[in-house]
Amino acid sequence: IMFAMREALQIVSEEGLENSWNRHLNAHYQLWEGLDKLGLKPFVKNPEDRLATVNCIEIPEGLDAGKLIANAYDKFNLEISGGLGGTAGKVFRIGLMGYNCTPRNVESVVTAFEDGLKQQKFL
Repeated sequence: IMFAMREALQIVSEEGLENSWNRHLNAHYQLWEGLDKLGLKPFVKNPEDRLATVNCIEIPEGLDAGKLIANAYDKFNLEISGGLGGTAGKVFRIGLMGYNCTPRNVESVVTAFEDGLKQQKFL
């Protein structure tokens, strides 16, 4: 754990803390731009209350969330998580942190959602 912490701090030191924050925020905006085009809605309505690193997406009524999650993993090698506690069965969760927080990876997530929605005739 100490070696992992040291490596993480080294990466942030090389990139710069403000650059890291901006990269995460830009990825968050890119994700929501893509999800919005697919008709998906944020669970947290007020944009100022949302986290850039953990994004919660409302599961549309009638959508089989398990099928979309399985498709994302099987076809795109992406893990989309479900909600926890009171949000179980209500949201998808997408983490945008560290290595995963790149424009290319965000585009892959949006593409996986698009494919999963098309499979279930939501698009």
